[in-house]
Amino acid sequence: MMGDLVVEGTATSGSSTTLVDTNNLLFANDDDLNGFWLAIYEGTALGNERPIGDFTASSDTITVTDTFSATPDTTSDYIVTRRWRPQQYIDAVAAAVRRAQLFQLFPLDDLTGNFHEMITLGDILSTDGNANGQFEDISGTFPTGWTIDGNTTMTVDTGVDNVRRGRSSAKLTSDGSNLAQIRESVLHFDRYAGTSVTLRAKAQPDTSDRCLLRVGDGGVSTAVTDTHADGASVWQELAASLTLSDKPKGLDVDCEISAGGAVNARFDDVRLIWDAGTIYEYDLPARLVYLSKVEIEIGSASNASLREEAWETIPRRFWKVQHGASAKLVFLPEFYTPPRDRHIRLTGQAHPATITAATPATAWPETIEANAEYVKAYARWYLLNSLPYEMVNESIRRQIRDAQSVYLEMEDQLRVAVLPGAEIVRAA
Repeated sequence: MMGDLVVEGTATSGSSTTLVDTNNLLFANDDDLNGFWLAIYEGTALGNERPIGDFTASSDTITVTDTFSATPDTTSDYIVTRRWRPQQYIDAVAAAVRRAQLFQLFPLDDLTGNFHEMITLGDILSTDGNANGQFEDISGTFPTGWTIDGNTTMTVDTGVDNVRRGRSSAKLTSDGSNLAQIRESVLHFDRYAGTSVTLRAKAQPDTSDRCLLRVGDGGVSTAVTDTHADGASVWQELAASLTLSDKPKGLDVDCEISAGGAVNARFDDVRLIWDAGTIYEYDLPARLVYLSKVEIEIGSASNASLREEAWETIPRRFWKVQHGASAKLVFLPEFYTPPRDRHIRLTGQAHPATITAATPATAWPETIEANAEYVKAYARWYLLNSLPYEMVNESIRRQIRDAQSVYLEMEDQLRVAVLPGAEIVRAA
């Protein structure tokens, strides 16, 4: 489309700075390819992109200005482009797909398989930026919001038998001799001074009596613990209750493996319940764009026989979305007092995971099928707009306007409808 591809082929030989192709580099004059771009997209020196400094017609040889990472050989497939670097094409397509994602919306509820994140009522780890007791928020392979000591390896586990709530759990591995630990330090801990809290979590170690929960108030009072005692590879709910000092120095939640031989232990559904007060405001998931329904589990979150998949809808007039630095779900005190230790389920819509310049995100399961004609139109506009000012003439301006007109018209057709009655959580 861009009229930019000069030649493509496979090297027949090469050196640290040259690529020879006696089959395709059949140009009549020396210097015919000078100033163009060479990119190797397959085989030896894969990914190398180099400016061409010289071309020798008699020997069908390209000389690049920077050395290759490896000597091109008969496995090295390449292209030569005139105006744009090959990486710019990759960036243009990625930009088009990112923009297309803004018009896609996925449903967010437990029934679709796209989203299994819960908020726990009365849970300090679900509000005020104290996040991720369900270990659903992931950066790469590591659950965000938790700190890890030097004796611990931590990964995300998504195996069907290795998760007790949502789509993932946190897997800890100790180093074989020392205490292993991950910690969440509660922000604004002073508001809980003099009150009692209960830390609950599901745990599954591969060795009996080696993993535990701990909650403390910064060393003012003795930290309270509960140790897994149900044997190896068995899920058990642990609970530890603490009354904070009137002048606490912190409020810390620890998931631990005791010192000794190496142990793997999974933790999930970690929640710190405020026993003495009611929490009305809860952090909403960062990806949520529209929220249309809020449901509550009928049973207590600590009573598995009652709570599993037993939901009732909280009337719409009982809650609202509060906008700010981070969006919050707010229950209105005049209509509703949230109970403690109950999970709530959100139904709404979110955009699919954003891709980087070249690599799709892997932390979320969705994929989208972007309209190919839309991607080409937007990528064409993107590339033409990247030209230096001195190269932009009236013909180029006309092409820019035409490409923009095409992709803007197609965007109306790409847009996914919002669920009826949904409230916006955050703008795209």
